[in-house]
Amino acid sequence: MGRLLGTDWVPPRPGWPDGMILIYDGGVLTTEEIAAIRLPPQELAGWMFAAPDRLTALLPERLAALLPERLARRVIACLGALEAGTVACLEDGHPAP
Repeated sequence: MGRLLGTDWVPPRPGWPDGMILIYDGGVLTTEEIAAIRLPPQELAGWMFAAPDRLTALLPERLAALLPERLARRVIACLGALEAGTVACLEDGHPAP
């Protein structure tokens, strides 16, 4: 596991308490590690690998087509932290005050 890229406090919503999400740099997977991944199809509508530069090159509305808005904000902030060597401190995907 790599270094911490971001923290994101998520406020409560109906049926869910508030929470803290910690995002780490997961590194680069080998071909064998990728082949060994087993995901539960009943829980996923789809999945993909995307290079960081591909995601950051997308316009916000295009990225929103791939991810829910708050997750897109979190991913963009953590990619910025990865590039800058910092840690993103977020509240519901927005920079913390």
